Amino acid sequence: MWKNGQLVTLWENVYRIHKTQYFGGYQACMFCQKCNVKPPCINGFDYPEKHGFDLRSCRLNVPDGSIPKILKPKK
Repeated sequence: MWKNGQLVTLWENVYRIHKTQYFGGYQACMFCQKCNVKPPCINGFDYPEKHGFDLRSCRLNVPDGSIPKILKPKK
């Protein structure tokens, strides 16, 4: 499991695991979508790899009440 403040690379973009004011489930997912415009779990459809970062990976790796927040989108 990742820790809050940790930097992770998902689909060639760098994200920081960020503690939110929202807790768990869909509330955190909605906040993630708002912060990232396109959440990293959706990017799986844009890449040929089968085992990348998806919603299941997010729930397993990101602490409850936290989201991956993009730092610098790839160009």
